[in-house]
Amino acid sequence: MEALTAIYPETKKFIEEKKLDSQNRCKISLSNHALSEASAKRDFKAHYHCGLLIHQRIAQKIAFTVEHTSLSELWQAYRHEVQSGKAAGQETFLDVLSHYSSDDFSKKVGVFISTKHSNPQRALDQLAE
Repeated sequence: MEALTAIYPETKKFIEEKKLDSQNRCKISLSNHALSEASAKRDFKAHYHCGLLIHQRIAQKIAFTVEHTSLSELWQAYRHEVQSGKAAGQETFLDVLSHYSSDDFSKKVGVFISTKHSNPQRALDQLAE
């Protein structure tokens, strides 16, 4: 998102509205079920809305944890692990994330994904800590 607004500053208001909409929709989903249960609950857009917010927090975390690391590098490392034979999915992603951040942060993301949240905003805020 930051890259888009840097290249096209006129999109900033639109991007902010989309982020707010995603945040509101994600909070509704998380108060009804865990993100890991979204597909089974036929709430497919929860992955998009919450994923956008989760990845934003991951990008912020790894940018400060590992020198010059980007979300793109994290995904390239994940794809490499899958191509090397590891199972595609949450476990492999969180394992790769732990190398780019910390075990604690990776576990925090895992708990966030697998938990129904009575206070979704608080849960989202804790991911940014």
